[in-house]
Amino acid sequence: MFLVLVIVPALVAIQYDVGRQVASWKRGLRFREAGGQAVTLGTTAVMLGWLAATLGYTGWSGGLLPVLAVIPGVATLSPGFAALALFMLGALVVPLAVYIVGGVVIFMRRAAARKAEV
Repeated sequence: MFLVLVIVPALVAIQYDVGRQVASWKRGLRFREAGGQAVTLGTTAVMLGWLAATLGYTGWSGGLLPVLAVIPGVATLSPGFAALALFMLGALVVPLAVYIVGGVVIFMRRAAARKAEV
């Protein structure tokens, strides 16, 4: 009974949330401007590369990537936890950086358009 009342609705909610994210990503690939598509594909490639460099390498070899192992404080953690922590940090920093850079670019374009009108 517990499975039916608690776990199944939670799984349905997770499926709905992931479906919305996938639909949003597909919408990003259909931008009319090539710049929007390039940003979407570039961010996707960076995130997949970061996933492979952290969790993928650790899952494959059992240890942290040597380049990442030199980060202070990482050597004291278990490789799996360190890889997860580094991936989560990257999953926060990369989209945030793309969001900030995109906002600055849009702001500069609008400012230039207003200046050209005057």
